[in-house]
Amino acid sequence: MKWSAWAVFALLGVLWGSAWVLTPVTSSPKLLNGAVRFAIAAVVLGLLARFQFIKRISRFQAFQLVPSIVLGVTMTGLPYALAVWARGAVSQGMVPVFYAAMPLAALFFSRKADGAAIPAMAIGMGGVACLAGQAINFSSGQIYGMLLLGAAVLLGAFSLNYGKARIRPGSILLSSAIQCAVASILLVCLSGASGQLHRTSWQAIWNLQSIVQPFALAVAEAASLPLLYWLLTGIESWQAATLQWIVTLTSVAEAAWVLRARPTLQMTAGAAAVIAAVLWVMRQGSGPQTVTLQITSKLQSRLDASNLK
Repeated sequence: MKWSAWAVFALLGVLWGSAWVLTPVTSSPKLLNGAVRFAIAAVVLGLLARFQFIKRISRFQAFQLVPSIVLGVTMTGLPYALAVWARGAVSQGMVPVFYAAMPLAALFFSRKADGAAIPAMAIGMGGVACLAGQAINFSSGQIYGMLLLGAAVLLGAFSLNYGKARIRPGSILLSSAIQCAVASILLVCLSGASGQLHRTSWQAIWNLQSIVQPFALAVAEAASLPLLYWLLTGIESWQAATLQWIVTLTSVAEAAWVLRARPTLQMTAGAAAVIAAVLWVMRQGSGPQTVTLQITSKLQSRLDASNLK
């Protein structure tokens, strides 16, 4: 992987891993907070896409609307809602543990599956479990929340493969804007269906103290979604999904720094396992090269046989 891809990979891990600092801790409706956040991101990305459209009109001839709408539901809107609904039904440590399985799920959805990456994924998932071990609760009352998290992880894994196959480099900004707009509309509809869409809910969001947080998260979303699709043009979907491990590593490291807490031996071992697993996974993906070598060797053997004749 090139240094530019590594830089984007690290930047995304820091952006997503630092989101907990800006996540609202008030009792305001989380779905409406997400709707506002995605709406702002859609406006920002739409403006950027307009400038790109003026400069590079030819690249938008291949733009596809339907994949952008689908990804607006499966990549952004619905996984966000599922995570919000599951957050109160599971322990805090269970969320990163479930999302740590996204690389493995993306590998199964991928058409270029590489079985050699499975041991590395097991190590990465184990590392995340060590990092979040103190906040994990294995009570049976969390089954409902676990099902919601499992659905969110599967949707994310599917979306990474779907987006890699459908979203083209020339339309990343416009597609990301449409996805954020679709996600915002979906979250507003879900808020209305759950009875959270009323005047006091909007007043709890649109005040001077709380508007800063959705706006900052929207800017981060506007930057991270196009970067993710750009990253997918150079690496496999299951490699990009290892960002979930880096997110957990970043958030735990930042929380330890803020609280000035010493990392335990378990956390240190988990961090080392995550870093090693990411490097291992990124070295995989040489399947097409291997196939090419096999085909070349078969052709050479046939040529040699024909020469002998």
